[in-house]
Amino acid sequence: MIESSVIGLEIIFEHRNYLPSMMAVLLALVLIFPVLRHPSLKVVFLCIVMLLFSFWTFKRNKIWSDTITLWGDSVIKSPGKARPHNNLGVALKKQDRINEAVEHFKKTIDIDPQFTEAYNNLGNAYNNLGKYKEAITQYEMAVKFSPHSPETHVNLGNALAKRWQLEEALLHYGEALRLKPNYDEARLNYISTQRMIESRKLRNKQPEQ
Repeated sequence: MIESSVIGLEIIFEHRNYLPSMMAVLLALVLIFPVLRHPSLKVVFLCIVMLLFSFWTFKRNKIWSDTITLWGDSVIKSPGKARPHNNLGVALKKQDRINEAVEHFKKTIDIDPQFTEAYNNLGNAYNNLGKYKEAITQYEMAVKFSPHSPETHVNLGNALAKRWQLEEALLHYGEALRLKPNYDEARLNYISTQRMIESRKLRNKQPEQ
């Protein structure tokens, strides 16, 4: 009742199983120990339980030893949930397995089309691959679902700037600064983009030789 109820939890953590497991083990002892009348049988039973739980702990620790292994296991057990696919994608991207990460970010979006973080992550992956047009599409979706995120506006601005869509990039840097006035990256990018726009205008005004 403490760890779960009809009120849904945002996410399930393994440690939330600890207290309910204590109650389940206590119930098992209450039911089984009266059957095991001889003290030696009780000792054997406890040893078997201890060995079994130790083996399960060893197996689980191997899964937790690496983020890709951990989230890969979560994807296998919960293939229809968005979060494990997104987190596996993040882990793969950190290992420079970008193409694999892209597939999991896409799967995240297929499962939950309003998963803003996945659009950002997919945009970042495309950005790493040099696919700036595809990155812009994903960042635009992220802005659509999370218009008040300054980081998302900066990501979109960066991708637009790489395709020399400087005026549009400037708008998103400006919006990021409006949302977060002390955002240094947005301010620096805004200033540098503004200078590039002014420089381009000057070049266009110069008469041809």
